[in-house]
Amino acid sequence: MINFFTLFYTLILLILNPITLNLIFDNKMYGQIFTPALIIFDLIIFLLAYLTFKNKNKLDSIIVFFSFIILMVICEVAAGKFMYGKKNSFDVIFKEPVFFEDEKQNFRQKYYKCALKKADYYHKLYFFSAPKNLDCGGWSTIKSKNGPWVRNTINFSDQSNENNIWFFGGSTMYNGALSDKDTIPSLVSKKLNLSDKNFYVENFGIGGLDLHYEVNNFFNLLRFSKNKPEIVVFYDGYNDIFNKLRHGGEFFIFNFSQSLMYDQNNFYKSIYFFSEFVSDFSVIYKNTLGKKIKKFNIERLRQNKKKFSIQEISEDFINSIKFVNDLAKNHKIEVYFFLQPAPFSRKNPVGIEVLHHKTEEANFARKIYENISTNIDLKNFYDISNIFDNYSEQFFYDYAHLSRKGNLVISEKIFEILNRNINQ
Repeated sequence: MINFFTLFYTLILLILNPITLNLIFDNKMYGQIFTPALIIFDLIIFLLAYLTFKNKNKLDSIIVFFSFIILMVICEVAAGKFMYGKKNSFDVIFKEPVFFEDEKQNFRQKYYKCALKKADYYHKLYFFSAPKNLDCGGWSTIKSKNGPWVRNTINFSDQSNENNIWFFGGSTMYNGALSDKDTIPSLVSKKLNLSDKNFYVENFGIGGLDLHYEVNNFFNLLRFSKNKPEIVVFYDGYNDIFNKLRHGGEFFIFNFSQSLMYDQNNFYKSIYFFSEFVSDFSVIYKNTLGKKIKKFNIERLRQNKKKFSIQEISEDFINSIKFVNDLAKNHKIEVYFFLQPAPFSRKNPVGIEVLHHKTEEANFARKIYENISTNIDLKNFYDISNIFDNYSEQFFYDYAHLSRKGNLVISEKIFEILNRNINQ
């Protein structure tokens, strides 16, 4: 009869070997530490399986069991090195001609070596999801006196200052791929300081959010903030459209979680939550089987997603603006809304922008933008979706995100509008 441990270790050998893992990781097995560690791990497991088969006694079994535990720890550490040490994840992005050389260098030196190890930018929900205690020499978060951890903004004024500006937006506002000094709020803060305007600026942007959920965050912040803002800026448009088009909800991470909570299929729901629990303890599991289980559940729930019309998406956006205006008026706060640019909104897309401009979804999005601009007649609403039309070079490095080059143009426009109204 074949020994149990032989079967056990043979199974491990079949799963945790470089060839199988390379397939699981979509043929992206890189890392000078990860691959050799797994090879050694496989060889030792094979040896232990053989020795256990030959020597059938309790002592050998105990030795093999604890050896397996130690090797699993080694393998997890190696996997961590692979996940956070791989230096080609953003090579595709940095091939786009929109980054300055210092951006690329700082990103590789500080983001790869520090920020990726300390933070999972999209792990939790709402604006409280900014990583805590992240300080990576230019990629950092700070504890706001108003409550949540937020993306650090380069400021020139004390937080106790009476004049405060809050910025809300999605990942384009949070700007996870850029350093603190290159985000839109930081660039606006710098321009305000150069113009002798004394404001403390905070960045409440978080990836995935649209205006609908930012309004909720704005409302909650006002409930417990010690220093209410004099000015609030909302920079939105892309997520408001594509979260609905692709995911059937305003904010899919939230929608996905809620859908699972009320899912009638208890079997799939139980498997998902158990898988997420295991993923918190294992890098290998999280990025192999855990990743597959999560993807399966996302695709399963997407089959029942709601389809939104141009009118419905436009009305939701406009109604959110009306709600914020009423809320801001009650608190005597000046609020500004900016309809953000994207490759689909450029009349003269360049490079990779062309790819994201000519899709069927892009055509649908342009109609929504047109509908929103036509139906909003407010002095505090600014359609800057065509801000790059007078330029001949590329600004976006993917479907919506900008480097410092693009942020400089956006921040100049926002500053110009804020400064003009501040002086009145």
